Order: sequence, then C-alpha cells, then structure tokens
Amino acid sequence: MSLTAKHSKKKSTKTRCNHRILGGYTRNCSGPTIICICSIHGNEPSGTIAFRNVYNRLAKLKPNFKGAFYGLAGNIQALAKNQRYIKADLNRLWTKFHINDLKDIPASRLLFEEKELKEIYTTLKDLFHKSKGPIYILDLHSTSSETPPFISINDTIRNRDFALNFNLPIILGIEEFLDGTILNYMNEKGFIALGFEGGQHNDSDTVKTHESAIWSALYHAGCMNKKNKKIDYPVLSSTSIHAGKVFEVKHRHPVKPSDHFKMLPGYSNFKAVRKNEKLATD
Repeated sequence: MSLTAKHSKKKSTKTRCNHRILGGYTRNCSGPTIICICSIHGNEPSGTIAFRNVYNRLAKLKPNFKGAFYGLAGNIQALAKNQRYIKADLNRLWTKFHINDLKDIPASRLLFEEKELKEIYTTLKDLFHKSKGPIYILDLHSTSSETPPFISINDTIRNRDFALNFNLPIILGIEEFLDGTILNYMNEKGFIALGFEGGQHNDSDTVKTHESAIWSALYHAGCMNKKNKKIDYPVLSSTSIHAGKVFEVKHRHPVKPSDHFKMLPGYSNFKAVRKNEKLATD
C-alpha cells in the first residue's frame, strides 16, 4: 500500500485503551502501522515510559500523521513487581508450537506468562487485521549493566535497510542462539522487526534513547514528515565509535548460577579482544 496517500481531514482518533494496549494514535490516513512492544521483561520499564511520553505528545500536538501507532504492554504482572518474569521468561515462549498448544489449554492451567502471551497474541492479531499498510515492530529492551545503545535484528534485507537509518551499532545472529523470542516470531510473520537495547534498566538516558528511537522509527517508516514544525523531537544518535556498523554473533557462552561465572573488570560491549585473551572465570 502506498505511503503517499493524501492526508485525511478527519480528526485524530485514539484507540480505546484496555490494560494491554498502552495507547493508539492515528489520523485515519492510510500508511504503515508501528507497534512498540514494551517491557516484555518486567524489570525493563523504560520502553513503557518512553512509549507513553511519545504517545502523549502526539495526542497533545496532533501532527500530520500517516498510518497508526500503538504500544503494547508486555509482562504486566512482572512489571508491577519489577521482576524479569514470574514463572517463565515471556520472551522465550514465542514459538508456533507453544502458541498453538496454548489455544486448547484452559486459562486456569496456564502459567502467569502464558496468560500474558495469549493476551498479547490476541491483541496483535487484532492490530494486524486493522493495519492498512506495512507493519513495523519495535521491541524495546534494556540491560542490567551499562551499555551503549544498539539494535538487534534477524538479517533480512528489509530489516537491515530499516535498521541502518538509526545510526546505532547493529547486531546480527542473536536469534540463532535464543529460542522463542517475540522478535523471531514477528520476523517469521514477515514483518520488519527491530530490537532496541536502550541502555541500563533504570537509567533516565535509556528512556530518552527509546523515545528517540520511536520518533526516528515514525519518521523513517513514513508516518511523519521530518520537517513537521509541531514536533521538535530528539534525534537518535550514538557516541559509540561503532555507530552504524554491523556485527555478527558467532558464539554464545551460556551461564548457569552454579557456574560461578565472573567477568574480569574493564570490559564493555563492543570492546575488541585478542585471541586467547582471558575474559572471565567460570
């Protein structure tokens, strides 16, 4: 569907918010659908805060807008407790087999996270059905330790082309080591899907990074004109020397609590290492 459809004169509308949809914004003009997945891990509040900040600004200023913009709450119960999850990692359950199995299991027998997944899945299906253009998924994450912001993607041409707009380091290949992520599931559905690691969990700069990522996505997807005078949104930028570069994960070292794994001091994400260099004890 064309992204150049004429702007509708209809008033902006807000999607009626239930407990799963954090907000929805459209001005009833055909265009892309941007869906932010927020706080799928309960100890990562930044995505939820950032979406609400962007959504509230759009609702107040009502700029020219093509398409639709939604935010979905992830693990609501774990977010309330500031825990990564209650019984199971919600971002490891998104497999076709698991989702199909859940359809026939009564709600009373589902784990906390399985109930959350079922609600998210149903809500997403409804939003996909309403979509009048291409669909973009932004999976907003943060980390326990300090890190420069980066993007993770499944390496498709459309994902890479879109990710290169954001001037952040891009990591490929994580999906080969992690089963059942919502990012993998969205890619299998054929959507453009990016994971944004914004920084440390409770750092205010992480919220700003996620906000900037959302604004940039709205512009680069074609929902908004960059020259819009109503909104002077923050430009997404990275101080990392690796901004705009593409990396590939070749090996993942899994760690269990019983391993007593301890990283040696002085290391950070994207720091170069030499062959046979000692990185940690295990």
